[in-house]
Amino acid sequence: MQGVARSMPTGAALDRVAAKLDLPFFETPTGWKFFGNLMDADKCSICGEESFGTGAVVAAKLRLRCSSE
Repeated sequence: MQGVARSMPTGAALDRVAAKLDLPFFETPTGWKFFGNLMDADKCSICGEESFGTGAVVAAKLRLRCSSE
């Protein structure tokens, strides 16, 4: 796994998981476009943000594999 990312307004649980697993952690402004930049640079494998109070997580590598087929 390359790293994990979350948007600024979300909770800090992912920060603690990344530290425990010694993974690179990124905090981005709200918006999937910021995660996309990390994914395209192969810096992030998993990312998540909240939208209208609902949490969402996406596995970046799955997105990349599907888009390249």
